[in-house]
Amino acid sequence: MFLTLKEVQQQFLSGKRSLSWWYAQIEAKKIPALKQGKILIKSEDVEAFIAKMLQPSKQEKAKPVKQAYRHFPLS
Repeated sequence: MFLTLKEVQQQFLSGKRSLSWWYAQIEAKKIPALKQGKILIKSEDVEAFIAKMLQPSKQEKAKPVKQAYRHFPLS
């Protein structure tokens, strides 16, 4: 199903992102869109974009866990 840019802004991410933010994502080619007078976007493409955006990055996954204290040898 195709949605207009305004519908995407209202229906996804609780409406917390501005129209200009959504437009910037389209211009950056992060979300495919048709420009036929109005900008039309497939709801599946928006859902895939959001799922990818919410995944933790590889760097966040690779961060080592800090230890609360050091181990000292008993001697």
